[in-house]
Amino acid sequence: MRIARPCRAKASAFTLIELLIVIAIIAILGSATVLVLNPTELLSQSRDSQRFTDINNIYNAIKLAKFNSGDANLGNANTVYISIPYDSSSDCGYGSGNPLGLPSVPSGWTYKCATTANYQKIDGTGWIPVNLAGVASSIPNLPIDPINSATNGFFFAYYPGSGVFELNGKMESAKYSLAGPLDRVSTDGGDDFTRYEKGTDITLAPWSFDFRYFTTVSSPSNNRPGWYLYTGSAVPTLMSDVDGTYARYVGYAWQEWGENIPFNPSATYKMSCKYRQVTEPTTPTTTDKGFYCGYDGVAADGTTFVNPAGANSHGSQHYHGASFASLPAGSTFTEYVGYTKGYGNPNGNSSPCPNPGSPCTINANARYIRPLFIINYSNGNGIADIQYIHIEKK
Repeated sequence: MRIARPCRAKASAFTLIELLIVIAIIAILGSATVLVLNPTELLSQSRDSQRFTDINNIYNAIKLAKFNSGDANLGNANTVYISIPYDSSSDCGYGSGNPLGLPSVPSGWTYKCATTANYQKIDGTGWIPVNLAGVASSIPNLPIDPINSATNGFFFAYYPGSGVFELNGKMESAKYSLAGPLDRVSTDGGDDFTRYEKGTDITLAPWSFDFRYFTTVSSPSNNRPGWYLYTGSAVPTLMSDVDGTYARYVGYAWQEWGENIPFNPSATYKMSCKYRQVTEPTTPTTTDKGFYCGYDGVAADGTTFVNPAGANSHGSQHYHGASFASLPAGSTFTEYVGYTKGYGNPNGNSSPCPNPGSPCTINANARYIRPLFIINYSNGNGIADIQYIHIEKK
């Protein structure tokens, strides 16, 4: 009699093709995870969160010190106190070669650095010149920027006035920068949409887009705050009247901001530029008084210009606010507004887009923007005033 053997389940195994498919799927998921998490951006966000907390803690401590002592010494006006230590001179070396590479400040302004031994002390000898020893229990040492270097502008700065003060710091991540999901820089009520500002007067810093101050940069690629004169010869004169403060130009000037601002293609930017024509030009012709306002596009390397057609050129840029606007002599200040969102395919717009429902685009190769304006174009000898350039997330 034959005894039946029990049936054995057939052993299963992955084929080579199945293994390759699984490996490919894991690789794709891993890449997607890295793209979603973006560790570089997450680290930048962490540092920005710390900057936000530290600046607010310093602000609260100074406010409390001033409340406890109404005559508390806030420091010297027209002075930029910075969180970077420097031992050789109290002006951070700015007057003797500027070894730290600090941004230029207007005439009459200077920098102030504390020494390495003192710069985090809270007794008034640190980088903040206010004695916080009696009130700053939450900050036993003065906070400094997590990077704390002048190379890319990541340091804290403090500006005292007459009984008022301002603190600010540059945001690093896309999340907290201009037009980011948690934009800290254009929503703080200050006049600088490149930095987070906190204080009792947040218009004290000398890099003003309201033209209370006018700083210059010598190179279009040094990535420093200030205005670069691309062409023209007019030097602005800062003035004020019942309409506020403004920069007056006698003649032609093409000005470009020197610092890169990361561009977020998912956000809508609102640019507002306000100007008036004071006198008509007489040469070269009476029509040479055009006003332009918009953005330079800048490539990922931070130095190559990208105009709407993709060319490495200062000219024919993204004039999304105004393009050859023209006002009659004696006009009142007129505001020009333009909206920008996203990349073109690949070219961007060179003309204004005043309708928020139909925003302009930037060339697809641009990763940064820099505000620009042109006044008395081209080579006109008329007189024109510019009051401000504002950029905010819509």
